[in-house]
Amino acid sequence: MISTKSFVQQIPQNVAIAFDQRLGARGLSPPVQVDYRKWLRYYLDFCTRYRHPPADRDSLPEFLRKLSSKGQSLERQQTAVASVQIYHELLKGGLVAGGDTGWEACLERLREEVRLRQYSPKTLQTYRTWANTFRGFLDGKEPGQVDSEDVRGFLTDLAVRKKVAASTQNQAFNALLFLFRHVLEREYDLKDKVVRARRSRYVPVVLSRAEVDAITGRMHGAKALAVKLLYGCGLRLAECLNLRVQHFNFDAGILTVRQGKGAERSRGAVAGDVVGGFETAVGGPAPVA
Repeated sequence: MISTKSFVQQIPQNVAIAFDQRLGARGLSPPVQVDYRKWLRYYLDFCTRYRHPPADRDSLPEFLRKLSSKGQSLERQQTAVASVQIYHELLKGGLVAGGDTGWEACLERLREEVRLRQYSPKTLQTYRTWANTFRGFLDGKEPGQVDSEDVRGFLTDLAVRKKVAASTQNQAFNALLFLFRHVLEREYDLKDKVVRARRSRYVPVVLSRAEVDAITGRMHGAKALAVKLLYGCGLRLAECLNLRVQHFNFDAGILTVRQGKGAERSRGAVAGDVVGGFETAVGGPAPVA
């Protein structure tokens, strides 16, 4: 059983009032309402201890795993789920639960908007990371008070003080652009006021054809096929790892990449020896006469 002494997190007053009103509207008995309030306190305390955003629905499965590891019964877990779901419904309806919950609700909306557009989980992670970094730069300023000048200051700080690469600054720019347009729903006008990070003037060093042949000549099996695809077709690592048999047209020697970067579809020619290697891998070794 979980000790109540280990939980110190209290429900913010405005949340407690709205939560009790929702419980009363559902006709729950007083003892059941006490249980619901208890599980909400446990959930908020868990999120504080383990640094999970309470407004993020992905925090609930982590909370349930913790309850399961503590030996909580399925019935108690179901009560905890029902309690947290009411809390999330209140946040979705516009309730701000004090402290940093305004940002937590903002991050939850960011997650929903990214998933609505079917962006990759990696893009979601990147956007959330930059949103949290921006939040730290603002030093307590709430989302409703943020404007383009805050973004200008943040991007300039990245270039001047932190001396990030131009690609890193551009990534932050795009993440905050998405945050402003689709989450905060306000203008994002910087008017070229941002100090841009300096682009590298170095020409990248690449392997020669002979060096690539030397490397692939020492590789065998699936790893050799993967490296040849990465080099010959210009695939990204994630695209290569997600390939399936149906992506190949062996007769035409064509590879179709679906759900690549930006959810785009692209096609490319595959060398004959790579096609042969895949045919062997899929069909197995030729039968012995």
